[in-house]
Amino acid sequence: MSKAVQVTQVLVGLGDDPIRATDSEGKPMSVLLTLRNICVGALISPKNNTDATSAEEKTFHRDLARLIYTTEFVEFGIKELIELKKLINTAYTHPLIVAGAFDLLDSKVQPNKQEQTSDTAAK
Repeated sequence: MSKAVQVTQVLVGLGDDPIRATDSEGKPMSVLLTLRNICVGALISPKNNTDATSAEEKTFHRDLARLIYTTEFVEFGIKELIELKKLINTAYTHPLIVAGAFDLLDSKVQPNKQEQTSDTAAK
């Protein structure tokens, strides 16, 4: 069984404010942090692709990262969801990022208010 997940959804903080990406010094940038950013970052992270990682796993990571990077709605199977969650948990330490990504992958949240507003305005 698989389900489509909108990977362009923005992660939100405790007050439902969008989480912004940070630079190398930890300062917030203007870029909003999306599920796509988190998934692709986890899939290509050196933490998750060590010498002990097989070539097949690295190829799987690359191919899934490419699919997520180029597609707005991604059909994830059970295998992909389990692997993504494992990799996200390893690549990221911040609980708002890990839990927020898991919630979006599990479709426990509605699309962001900003997306709903812009969709409504476009109609």
